[in-house]
Amino acid sequence: MIDCSILGDILDLFPDVTAAVDKYKAAKDDRESRNIARRLTSEATLYSQFASRISLLSNPPSIRNDGLQQHVAEWLGPRRTELLTASLNEMQRLLRALMADLANTRRGTELLDKLGPREPSARSNAPKTALQKRLDRLSKLNMDLATYLLASQAVPLSFPGQPELATNVQSFFHHDRKKPAEAIQAITTAHNLKCDCQGPHLAGIRCACSKCNPGFEEPEPRTDEWAFEVAFQSAAEQNCSQTNTRLAEDAPLATLVTEGKLVNLSVSPLSLGADNQIALPTSVAEGSTKTFMSLDDLSRSHKPLLDQSKRMTLAFRLSSAVLQFIGTPWADEAFKSNDWVVATDSVQNDEPPNLFILRNLHTNRDLAKATPLTESNWRIASREPTLVKLGLALVELALGRTLSDIRKEEPGFLNRKETENYDPELLDLFTARKLLSLRYIAQTVSPDFQDVVSACITQQYRDRRDAKIKELDTSDVFFLEYATVAILMPLYQEAQKYLGDKA
Repeated sequence: MIDCSILGDILDLFPDVTAAVDKYKAAKDDRESRNIARRLTSEATLYSQFASRISLLSNPPSIRNDGLQQHVAEWLGPRRTELLTASLNEMQRLLRALMADLANTRRGTELLDKLGPREPSARSNAPKTALQKRLDRLSKLNMDLATYLLASQAVPLSFPGQPELATNVQSFFHHDRKKPAEAIQAITTAHNLKCDCQGPHLAGIRCACSKCNPGFEEPEPRTDEWAFEVAFQSAAEQNCSQTNTRLAEDAPLATLVTEGKLVNLSVSPLSLGADNQIALPTSVAEGSTKTFMSLDDLSRSHKPLLDQSKRMTLAFRLSSAVLQFIGTPWADEAFKSNDWVVATDSVQNDEPPNLFILRNLHTNRDLAKATPLTESNWRIASREPTLVKLGLALVELALGRTLSDIRKEEPGFLNRKETENYDPELLDLFTARKLLSLRYIAQTVSPDFQDVVSACITQQYRDRRDAKIKELDTSDVFFLEYATVAILMPLYQEAQKYLGDKA
């Protein structure tokens, strides 16, 4: 049986290894040392995500919970528990060896520097160093850990704190064995999800679907997992038109760990009242009405409403939400910046602003009012319109200006052929591509943020672990894993520069 104390020991080792890398980089500040530092940061984040996910098997969630050991064994089964234990033990030994290598290499570098300058080595034919090989192995172990956890049996449906409620919801999912995306669509159109309780309440739902290949002993290392909460009204309020649903704040994709604390997504559907005021659902805010501002309005505002820390936090939270629910009614091809809003009081205080969405869950979208897609143009321009629109929204959010304003302020920014016979959205795409080619985003925000925008717009990124070019394709079973590496991790690290674990 697994000794779960090793989970926390490894988590505690990463800061020590990071400190050793910083000392090594100070002694040898070159391209190789900077690459090692970036790779270690990525691996630390990946392990933190793994630790946060496995901690959810215990109640309360914690990798230091005494009951976690038994839950992990039941969840994974004997074979995977054995493999997981072996990988964790090897990772612990590897991190300690990595610290020793870094210290020895740093001392050797300092000695050589005292002896005088050296001839530069031929980089193209240089073999991998011991440090690079250890990082390669660390990356493989991280991938194995994620595989053991995600390839296990499906998560049972659960209703935290409300086991006797909403039984028809459980039956609705359990018997049909729906995939998460199909289940979300079914909930959107179903109207029989009711509860006879006198007061409003939330019923938490978590479902997962492991993809298995008949004829193979091991299932594919991939599980689609969704978590959300359905808010039920009291019987007397069933005719209320107000939206009563919100997304759970423990969505697995958006859950990260920093210094032992969970960092969760904060996204909620809202509804427009008769006076066009945006009101929070009664089950969430007891009918209170607040003032909200859309991301589009924030970009258009001439006042400095958001500092860079809040912009990076919103960029991370927006990307988390879009990637989590891409292809659903919350983040489909009609995605626009004005679908997402921020409470104005959170803009004005010191806390990170919460993000809300204006899409309803229990009702179908009003297709008659929906903006028609310029499908032919978008399909020619990109095979993943939602990712492209996310990239455009990130540019505007970071720069504090809309792409159309950039074109207006700089006449001739696009050549004449690019501005003829195209709708405004495609002109925004051309503008963003021009900003990328000029490296304007890298100079104004950061090189890592430019890489994120480029990954969204081109649907390609270079994986720092193996230096390979990878595609972002929503039909790929590994899409969420790739998107986490290419988009979420860099944005999370950008937000941490300003806010630490508040991001």
